[in-house]
Amino acid sequence: MTMFWAILYKEVREGAASPGFLLSLGMLMVMIPIAAFTQGSYYHQTFADRELRLNIRASDITTSATVVSRPVPLLLPFFNGIYASLPNEFVLQRDFAARGPSSEDIEPLNWVSSRVDLGVIIGLLLTLMAIINSHAIITREREQGTLKLVFSCPVSGKTMFIAKLIGLELQMTVLLLSSIILYIGVIMVSAKGTFGLSGHKLLEVAVLAIVAMLSLGVFVALGVIISTIARHSSIALAISAGAWVIMVLIWLPLAPYLAFSAKALPSRQMVQRNISLLESVLVQGETQEHKQAAVELQAKGASIEAAWVRYMDIRQRWITRRRNEVGRLIADQAKEVRGREDLARKLLMISPAGTYLDAIGIICDTGLDDYYRFIATVEQYDREVFLPASLEYQTRRGPQANKPRNIQPPEKLDIIPFKVTITTLSKRVSGIAPHLLLLMLENGALIGLGFWRFSKYDVR
Repeated sequence: MTMFWAILYKEVREGAASPGFLLSLGMLMVMIPIAAFTQGSYYHQTFADRELRLNIRASDITTSATVVSRPVPLLLPFFNGIYASLPNEFVLQRDFAARGPSSEDIEPLNWVSSRVDLGVIIGLLLTLMAIINSHAIITREREQGTLKLVFSCPVSGKTMFIAKLIGLELQMTVLLLSSIILYIGVIMVSAKGTFGLSGHKLLEVAVLAIVAMLSLGVFVALGVIISTIARHSSIALAISAGAWVIMVLIWLPLAPYLAFSAKALPSRQMVQRNISLLESVLVQGETQEHKQAAVELQAKGASIEAAWVRYMDIRQRWITRRRNEVGRLIADQAKEVRGREDLARKLLMISPAGTYLDAIGIICDTGLDDYYRFIATVEQYDREVFLPASLEYQTRRGPQANKPRNIQPPEKLDIIPFKVTITTLSKRVSGIAPHLLLLMLENGALIGLGFWRFSKYDVR
């Protein structure tokens, strides 16, 4: 045990003074404040833009239409994810079937935001630092001759391997925690009061740190394995850099395109055309029934009240039919799109960096899961709250409900405001359970393989 602590102390001391660690720390101290300031300003502007849009769209809210908007995720500055890639606002109209998700979601989604945030820094920069700082942990000592000297002491290979691995993990923990603390500090200043730090948010950030550390651990273990395979530090560096390029720079953007190529869907123009044709047929059918009803009512000499009741009965039946049939077409398309997105996410998780990005997207509510919940809430609100209230208002008001109101401002429905329920942290943690399990299995497998390789390492 004494030798273990001695080796660990040596690794920590040399690691803290190594050029690679100091360079990594210096780069983070420069990049983190810049990224945090940019994200804080973006977060503040996003809140302001949402409030401005809601005020502008207030004139669109009438008894026959309303606007629903997705709330800004509280952890948006930490990881933007795909929040800005998909529509966050919809207009619900009584006389038209819900359009559902925009056709923009048919395009491949990029999980790496163009705006550099903490998630991107960890997923790209810190993973590179992890594998580069660990690539020569064994080969360097072999080249310097110190590895043979250590093995001449009464210490087992297992003890030495674990001490070196823990030393590397401690280095990455210091880099990660210093990055998070500095990032939070700058965010709170640059967000101009829109971002507050509560105990609940600290707990969410702690979960992000755990996921990040597991992901970085995979790259550390991979670097150690490469160090036990290569005979020279230069070769280990080339292999480590190549592995990182493949897993991060190549695979992350490639995985969605592979999924989209494997599951081809009709073009957005074709989908919109099919929806428009179906709605046109249904509108013609409703118009024809109204004409027939008008002829029958005129022949009977029916009163205005009776005619209005007949009109509303036909109207409600056709609105329900239109929403069912068009909604079924939209739902089928959305199901295919979601299946393709799920395939893209599975392919993305082949890389530990992809697993990490998908997991923090769930924690930060900036991934596909939160977007699907938003769409489901919109559809439920339209079906259960807005449409019944709008039809009930039109029925109650009678024929004058359709008359233009040029002087008075448009009336609005007195209904429950649209609200998206925030998913609890426990449910989000349950959602990333497969990600955590996968990262832990990868860590365990790579550490086991590294130990096996080190036990057979030739120190000559």
